[in-house]
Amino acid sequence: MVERGHVRTTASALAGAAALGLDFRGMINVVTALTPQDFHKSMTTHADQRIWQDVYR
Repeated sequence: MVERGHVRTTASALAGAAALGLDFRGMINVVTALTPQDFHKSMTTHADQRIWQDVYR
């Protein structure tokens, strides 16, 4: 999906990335470099128990 440009982000994620010196392309580079060993767990969001998110180390 990332390679096809099917990517969304939040203003909060962009601000956090900027604080780390990353732009949007830098965020994409980090995400695409993740490996299965980086995966920690899946969990629901605090706001909506129907929405799942993955957590990486």
